[in-house]
Amino acid sequence: VLGLELCVLEGELRFHDPASGEFLRTARESHVRAREADAERQRADAEQQRAAAERERANREHAARQAADMRVAALEAQLRALRQSD
Repeated sequence: VLGLELCVLEGELRFHDPASGEFLRTARESHVRAREADAERQRADAEQQRAAAERERANREHAARQAADMRVAALEAQLRALRQSD
């Protein structure tokens, strides 16, 4: 009904799909792959969080630079005004 063959592979009963030529995963293999996929998702999530934190830090630095530039421009204008009044 399923079109699978039952074979012995390395001393273990395994289902084989003759149409694809591949063996179906065992429960243990499926469990290992699920753990690996979970670990990869966690790594990707951590990387996204690091990237978001870096963007946030860069935005704060940019805003601080802009504020400093504005303060410098204001102080330069005050200095020019003081020099002109002398």
